[in-house]
Amino acid sequence: MKGGANKGSTGISATDLSPIEGMDRNDEDWLRELARNANSDTLSLSFVTQREVQQAPIVSYDSQTGIWWAGRFVGELTYQGRTLTILPRFGMPALRRWLSRIWGIRLLSSTGRYASGKIWLWELIARLWSDRIVVAAKHGLPCIRIDEVHSGSTVRGRLLVRQTAVNLHLGRQMLVSRTRIRRIDSRIGGVLLGAYDHLRQQLRDVAEPRLWLTDRGHELVKELQSSIDRRAVEEACRSRSPIRYTPISESYRPAIDLSLTILGRHPFMSSAEGSNAVYGALLDMAEIWELYLFHLIRDALSEAEVTHAGRSSEAVFWLLTGKSGDRIGAMKPDILLSSRDGARRIILDAKYKSTTPSPSRPHGVLREDLYQMAAYLSVEAISPGTLDGGLVYPSSTAVSSLESKSPFRVQRSDAQFFFFGLNCSDFVNSIGLTPAEIQFVAGLRSHLQL
Repeated sequence: MKGGANKGSTGISATDLSPIEGMDRNDEDWLRELARNANSDTLSLSFVTQREVQQAPIVSYDSQTGIWWAGRFVGELTYQGRTLTILPRFGMPALRRWLSRIWGIRLLSSTGRYASGKIWLWELIARLWSDRIVVAAKHGLPCIRIDEVHSGSTVRGRLLVRQTAVNLHLGRQMLVSRTRIRRIDSRIGGVLLGAYDHLRQQLRDVAEPRLWLTDRGHELVKELQSSIDRRAVEEACRSRSPIRYTPISESYRPAIDLSLTILGRHPFMSSAEGSNAVYGALLDMAEIWELYLFHLIRDALSEAEVTHAGRSSEAVFWLLTGKSGDRIGAMKPDILLSSRDGARRIILDAKYKSTTPSPSRPHGVLREDLYQMAAYLSVEAISPGTLDGGLVYPSSTAVSSLESKSPFRVQRSDAQFFFFGLNCSDFVNSIGLTPAEIQFVAGLRSHLQL
């Protein structure tokens, strides 16, 4: 899909990492105000629990060329009655394929109303919501403990000595005891069910819940529905009081945060308030590209050790080590591959960036990306086995040229430096691996001598 923009009476449509063209002065003024008030951190949906936020502009203005550019996000933002829609530059088939690989399911086909409306975004939000409630329920449904006091001839639970003594003193032969029972938290459960109902309503014309809700998610919804009545759901969704979490229900906070924004009919909102509020939802294509590559490699190279190091809480390497053992410069490359014996390893960094050549980057790649990989490969001297590296981009003419000349050599360490480009145009109606994916995986297998 070529970059560019289509201007409508109430909004602007563009594609990620592409110039936004065809705007008049009023459009540019509106876009400038949107950029000033929108926050990519609060507006973006994340697919991972451990996320190192990297601030990036949603749109930017190049003063040298006088051109507005869309950033790496896709989605929709509404500001002061107008909408900015940013679609994936490689088309919806590519995005669906990447997300299908990440989630292990096939997403809906981009036809009819699904292609022209906001349904594609609601489907992704629904899938993300489904994942969050399943993760939250790892140790069970959200419960609270309630004390129940019993009086009778037998003890139920713990004997309440003082209350029992009072009864006996008054001549009542009654034992007083207390039990603690667990009940579903109606506020948390009600908000979850309210969000589920809203998602089902948004997708009613294109998909049954079974198509976006996992089997485990379906079980959890059924359990909540059997425990919480409709009135409690409505009260939970209307309430504006803060939700109190216990150690048992704390895992539900991410799912509730998403559910509350779904119930507001605006998936997310920026930090701006009042007339400057920006509503909408964005997907970080850099994050999706990284996750897609990891799942592709892990599934296709079962004979190798594949680690998603970029999402690890600990550093894989350190850039500097002092005499006293101090370490500075934590290094966490996106993906680390190694042969089973550890003799051969390769670091991969996913780069969802524009690779159009320019005077500042004649080969299409940013100098900072080269420096980053060179820093990773500088640790070879203190690590066992060979260590090579590669940058993986969506394919372009510039990347293909560098790929054909790979591997390059890093000075001093003599590590091999690869450029990989994946063709993103052959994804339509492909169920198995595409030729580009097969070629990419074969290159990694050959390098690791698997």
